[in-house]
Amino acid sequence: TYADFYFAEVLESAIHFSSGNILEIYPNFKAYIERFRALEGVDGYIKNNEANNYKFNNKVAKLNN
Repeated sequence: TYADFYFAEVLESAIHFSSGNILEIYPNFKAYIERFRALEGVDGYIKNNEANNYKFNNKVAKLNN
């Protein structure tokens, strides 16, 4: 659902800012993000180098660009 994609983006930000520590503290988040990243289509997008250039909120983001 739309909410899953939004939550995954928020979680990716939290993972980035916590240097991954959030996944150690909350194992349910780790399981969730692993399942999300493995979804058909999402896995290919993540492996795309161009997609990784826009870590947060695409190219319009002021953060991490």
